[in-house]
Amino acid sequence: MSAFWINTRNFLIGVGLIAFIAFIFWAGSNFESKKITVAGHSLKVWIADDPAEQAKGLSGKEEMPTNRGMLFVMPVKDITSFWMKDMKFSLDFIWIDNGTIVEIDQNIPPCENESDCPAISPAYPVNYILEVNSGWVTANNISIGQSVTGLPDLGRYQ
Repeated sequence: MSAFWINTRNFLIGVGLIAFIAFIFWAGSNFESKKITVAGHSLKVWIADDPAEQAKGLSGKEEMPTNRGMLFVMPVKDITSFWMKDMKFSLDFIWIDNGTIVEIDQNIPPCENESDCPAISPAYPVNYILEVNSGWVTANNISIGQSVTGLPDLGRYQ
């Protein structure tokens, strides 16, 4: 075998490995997007509907664009706990049961360290949790009892 063939082969293997790693990284952070309406306000959301996406959430992101959010879809209504580990910005949490806002937690800051990172949970079982930038709830006059439309159909998860 010539030195040219070995170097070309090694180069192609290296390029293939880099492409594979890039694909895995891209696929792992490629959340589906959807437009929803919260009390008449349009919001584009990333959908977190599987355990891997839900575990990652927004952690590690430097910021979230204006009028964006992350919607967690729970196929089975539950009291799900969240925490702000590895977050870099504060959030408002909107807890949604079948298209109606049942609870709101505002201005939840990132954890300074893992040992002092409290869990955030609703008082009631919900099937959707919406995370938006801190202050979005107040700026848009969002309150308990208002409607959220455009939510993913839970039937596709059952």
